[in-house]
Amino acid sequence: MIEQTIKGDAAMDTGSILKPNALKSQCRSAIDILQKNNNDFNTAKSSITHFSGNDEIKSVSIDNLKQQLQDYLTVIEGMAAANNADIEDYRTLQETLEGGNSEDLDGAALLKRKADCEQGKEEAESAAATCRWMADVWRSTGKDPTQTMAFSLEIAAQGYDTEASGWNSLLTDTQEKIDFYDSVEASTAGLFLSSAAARIALGAALSDIKGAFQENGYSPNLGAVWRKALTEKENYDEFVRKLLAVGVASELIQNMMEIGYTPEDTWSAWKSCETEEDKKFLIHLMDGTEAGYKAAFKVDPSLLSGKMAIVMADYAAHLLVMDDEGNAQGRAVKRLREFNNKLLEAEIYWIEDPEGYVPTRTYRDVYLEKMCLGATALVNGDAVLLASMKPQDTGYQELYRDYEKQMALMNFWTTENLIVKKLNGMFEGEARDCRITNLTFANGEAAFSLKHMSLYYGSIDVTEEINTNFLNSGNALEHHFTQKELKKAREEQEQAFQNFMKTLAKDAGTLALGTFAPEAAILVSIVMMGVEGSAGTVNGLTSLAETKFGKLGVGAANIAIKDSINGYINFLNSTEKLNQAETKVYLDWFGMGSEYKVTTGAGNREGVESMFEVLSDTKGLSFSGVYNPDVLRAMNVWEEQGMNGWVESWEKSSSKVEQMIEDGDYSETIKEDSKTLLHGGKDMFDKMSMERFIDAICAIEAEGDFGLEDVQTQFIKAAVAGGKS
Repeated sequence: MIEQTIKGDAAMDTGSILKPNALKSQCRSAIDILQKNNNDFNTAKSSITHFSGNDEIKSVSIDNLKQQLQDYLTVIEGMAAANNADIEDYRTLQETLEGGNSEDLDGAALLKRKADCEQGKEEAESAAATCRWMADVWRSTGKDPTQTMAFSLEIAAQGYDTEASGWNSLLTDTQEKIDFYDSVEASTAGLFLSSAAARIALGAALSDIKGAFQENGYSPNLGAVWRKALTEKENYDEFVRKLLAVGVASELIQNMMEIGYTPEDTWSAWKSCETEEDKKFLIHLMDGTEAGYKAAFKVDPSLLSGKMAIVMADYAAHLLVMDDEGNAQGRAVKRLREFNNKLLEAEIYWIEDPEGYVPTRTYRDVYLEKMCLGATALVNGDAVLLASMKPQDTGYQELYRDYEKQMALMNFWTTENLIVKKLNGMFEGEARDCRITNLTFANGEAAFSLKHMSLYYGSIDVTEEINTNFLNSGNALEHHFTQKELKKAREEQEQAFQNFMKTLAKDAGTLALGTFAPEAAILVSIVMMGVEGSAGTVNGLTSLAETKFGKLGVGAANIAIKDSINGYINFLNSTEKLNQAETKVYLDWFGMGSEYKVTTGAGNREGVESMFEVLSDTKGLSFSGVYNPDVLRAMNVWEEQGMNGWVESWEKSSSKVEQMIEDGDYSETIKEDSKTLLHGGKDMFDKMSMERFIDAICAIEAEGDFGLEDVQTQFIKAAVAGGKS
């Protein structure tokens, strides 16, 4: 590659250097080298193609090797294509240089010469004008009858004219050289960008291939972004150019590609930044190293915009490599664990009150809360989108896998946040020097070892073993609702999330989110409709086709978003009005959540127990709510079609059940509510209290003869059946 001799600015400056002859020679040399490299690539490609195409060689290990060779073949073809793009650009540069000045051009020298010429010309012209003015004065006074003085001054003026002409000639020559440089700059400004984008993808590919070698052989990431860039010829030149123009280095773009961000995604993340602190924080994240993460979490979280919580949660999700069964361990969680531990290290105290308040919260505490809010927003956004689709729709399965990963991470972040909060509230504060030493996911459920310095045990390390368990039906949450502390924690979570949504909704925040995380933008719109009790525009829908969802085939055309809006707004409106007993009923029917259990870590000293066992506080609820898209969809069906939309079979028809209730000894309210539940009704979950809901369900069950399965059991079965195919 030739040295950088032409700057990327629009015009020559003092740092500009152009050596045309040397540059033309370098172009010729570079073309020769690249052509030789391509010849070598062709030889290697032929050998690989011959071996991998041999159908007579068959075995599992050989097939595994063939995949590896195919990946090398993809990289080789990508390198050859990048080389060919560079060759064409070198030829273009050669042709541009052939038609102009062959002299070496130094911006500092030329710009100084231009300034000197302009000054010299101006001074000479001024001197000539002065001489002629003085000559006229001598003539007008009559004191120079021989015109000697006037003649001498005229001669001097002509000398200055000659000097000015000389300066002007030199200025013209200098300007021509500057103009030549600028023309070369303008005509070559777009050169080598195509190969730059390709080489970023190639760098990501080589890093990914290297990391694919595991103890059990070669385990490639077949969904890696670089594959689309190299095999499907996705063109990211425009976004690479934009990122480079704003100062994002190619190494950072490559780092983002390695974890699954296309340059287009990275540009969308950059455009989501509202403040300089946002940009600084994101640049540190893009570094992708522990040093970068440490620097990111040194940024004062109070100076970040609300959208950074979404960006941060989305970035963390890209760090986790989870299989289709929701499992991840070892290398698959290594980068997420490193990211998490640098967040936990951020123990700088956060000053909430500048007027002398002694702070107890740290940057770590604030960033953990942001992670929880961002993750919750992404889960809810995915749930709303999925609820508005049908399982057989294009892109549904891919989106469901994304939802499952986001759910796994929301479970992890909310659990970790609660554990750290509880440790911080113990004795003198046990949440010092926290770090995770082990992290795994099994079926999406997180298990991790949290080590911290314990003042209770005399400033030694204590390890807490935390296991989580999803509660996929509301009735599994039941035993958690008796604890006043848990109710308070849940209310705080809900209030924090609503406040977060309001923050995002300010200053056209959802518009900026639309291209980076349309699911979050849609969610913000829906939540604000629920909070404000009014209809509005759903931001993010129009952006779907241009985002990752569009690439999956998901677009506004196949999103029945109005149904999900109804279901979600109903949930929001209802839960705001529910008391503790009604909340229990609502979540019992429609909710889900996760619980955690803490035990003593295996690496603790003898006699050192988990702090949670010391205080007999080893179990808790990480989160609860209506997050299941299948349940949301089933609620929509119930509103639109009544119970006929999901009950598997009736011993008696719904009309007959309605008539029996009408003829029975029931109140008018129960009769009316039963009719609504049987046949459906718009916003019925919002308009009907949970007490009335249960009374109507009891009447339907009493008259409907459902056999061994009650209405709730059939509803849950119907919701699950309408989910993953």
